Amino acid sequence: MRYINILPLTIALLPAMSALGADAPVYKNGLLTIPTVNTAEQVGQYQDVTFKLTEQGYWQLSSLKAMGSVIGNSGLGLAPISKVEVVKTDTFPTQVFLRVSGAFSDGCPHMGQVNQRLENNRFDITVANQYVVGIPCPAIQTPFVKTFPLAVYGLSAGAYSYNVNGTTGTFTLATDNKYPGDY
Repeated sequence: MRYINILPLTIALLPAMSALGADAPVYKNGLLTIPTVNTAEQVGQYQDVTFKLTEQGYWQLSSLKAMGSVIGNSGLGLAPISKVEVVKTDTFPTQVFLRVSGAFSDGCPHMGQVNQRLENNRFDITVANQYVVGIPCPAIQTPFVKTFPLAVYGLSAGAYSYNVNGTTGTFTLATDNKYPGDY
């Protein structure tokens, strides 16, 4: 069994997760649960990562969900997105929402986490699909719509792009999107 010291990792993830609206890590009854971990290749690559504190004071990985994997009868993949709409408010500061729609291939879908990362002027976003394996589901298309905010407060005026599960587009902020004096 491999034991690691994850305190530096947890501290490094806290500001990013709070800034993106994800739930913060939770420590309860000797278990530390981190809602999402990004990799360079994939936003939201690991989800619901759980570590157990051992008697020796080390953290032992207990469980996780990995994008594109099936563990037991549960799988995690990308939700099938067919359309992305940008919704911007007319008020200041500007708020930007993405409204995504698509259809699951069966009648037993479960929308998973939405995770986002901003690099340069591009938002990389994953909308996850949690599914169950081995349970019969009706073979019907199940449409969905999900609207979520982008973390645009504090951004400079300019053009921004997004990639949601492979569907791309752009939007523009006409002015700097923060109150004068804010960091």
